[in-house]
Amino acid sequence: MITNDVLRRVRFALQLNDTKMLAIFASVDNEIDEKYLHNIMEKEGEEGFVFCRDSLLSLFLDGLIYEKRGRK
Repeated sequence: MITNDVLRRVRFALQLNDTKMLAIFASVDNEIDEKYLHNIMEKEGEEGFVFCRDSLLSLFLDGLIYEKRGRK
């Protein structure tokens, strides 16, 4: 499973829309644009697919923790 799959599955499991996803990325000082978000949500082999780096997934998961639990 590649990082794009993990990110996509978390998104759909938690029913996060584009606005919420972008806000989670922004909460860890990593602002991305909506087009890039759509590209990393594409499945491998689809047009526009961009590989999601491990560091980007890690930042998203950190932001998700901050969103759900709050910062310490």
